[in-house]
Amino acid sequence: MVWIILFVVVVNVLKLTPFFEKEWTALLGAFAITTLMGLTGGIKFAAEFFLGFGDLFEFLGRWGPGEIIFALVLLATIFAVASKILGILNAMKRQSELEGAKAEGARIGAELGFANSMRKMFNFTKK
Repeated sequence: MVWIILFVVVVNVLKLTPFFEKEWTALLGAFAITTLMGLTGGIKFAAEFFLGFGDLFEFLGRWGPGEIIFALVLLATIFAVASKILGILNAMKRQSELEGAKAEGARIGAELGFANSMRKMFNFTKK
């Protein structure tokens, strides 16, 4: 089971690299990598590491499935709300930058209009 999970993870990581862009090359590379890891005992080490990772957080052992699912849903909701807030703040910043650029353009336009009217008033022409 761990071999399959690791295989899927390696396939997805390899798809990100330019050499393994195609599906079949990523599958072949992932098979080779996962097989080598299995032969050297890397999969067993990875499984023990990730299964033992929960021991760092003792409360995970005391929680039931419902509590863990609720915590994951709560975390996902918090991240979604934070992402939405950051998106709104980014839009406000972009709007502020656009308003500043519009004011700068109006100022430059007024200066160019003034220079053009001065050219006409004093009869400066191109020769």
